[in-house]
Amino acid sequence: MSRPPIAVLREDLETHPALRAWQDFRSREDVPERIEVLRQHGVVGVYRLVGAGVGGESVIAKRTPSAKASVERTVYEALLPQMQVTTPKFYGALAPESETHAWFFLEDVGAERYSDADPEHLALTARWIARVHGAAVDLPAARTLPDGGPGRYHEHLMSARDKIGKRLLGPELTPDDVTLLRAVLDRVQRLASDWSSIERRCVGLPATLVHGDFRPKNVYLRPNGAGLACYPIDWETAGWGVPAADLTRIDVAAYWSAAREWRADLSLDAVQRLAKIGQVFRTIAAIDWECASLRFETRRMISQPLASLAVLLARLTDAVRMTGVPA
Repeated sequence: MSRPPIAVLREDLETHPALRAWQDFRSREDVPERIEVLRQHGVVGVYRLVGAGVGGESVIAKRTPSAKASVERTVYEALLPQMQVTTPKFYGALAPESETHAWFFLEDVGAERYSDADPEHLALTARWIARVHGAAVDLPAARTLPDGGPGRYHEHLMSARDKIGKRLLGPELTPDDVTLLRAVLDRVQRLASDWSSIERRCVGLPATLVHGDFRPKNVYLRPNGAGLACYPIDWETAGWGVPAADLTRIDVAAYWSAAREWRADLSLDAVQRLAKIGQVFRTIAAIDWECASLRFETRRMISQPLASLAVLLARLTDAVRMTGVPA
């Protein structure tokens, strides 16, 4: 599955901030054939500089807020190079002291993402993330990352609760909106009140490096020798903890088989249980992110988040039920 760029730039490339940053980083003034805009939202931007590399290869330039840059830089510089896994080459980072953002420069690994409807892709990504989890267990730098286990998702839960509570008395809400928000709030509060039940189920795998957003949009595939190889990107949500959140869109059996190479006593039941917990975690985070849009006061701005929350409420209810937690 590939997605086209949202824009292709061919003129006035010298003034583009991504190219200026790359030229500052490399101390070169070469101009690429074109710049493809892959993502752009606020300060965050991802650009393909076609032909900008020393050998004429393309380079990916990513602009990210400075506050988030340290986590991703730790992964690229201190962790991935110590693991026997495929990963995009990290050329380096540019972080001007006077700026509020940093630039990362990476090898362009193409445009093909994995499909979670393809069994081969699910098994391939499962084996990749299992090797990373095993390799990172004993790496000291991984322990410096933010909490990536149940504590992170408890914070998301409390954040969502507070955002909904503040919005319930706001303008532009219909009676149906209020009913929906109260239902989400009730689900959140019940889950928070029995969070210890979730934490008790987070056993079976040790704390390790957690990607935190391991899904098709962040995992590229390309041919490597006899078959496909996996090249995950976007480590800004990486953390340290039980890696339940990374198990939700992979082949669980393939993960278990690969992980037994470094944890011989691991049971398939444990991985399946953690994958269910991971689905709860990911849905909680998605609810919190959608609740951020509730700060808007016009109907036009909140209609889409409300529709998403209705879907996520049903998904969270099903996910919690699958874990066996009574909340």
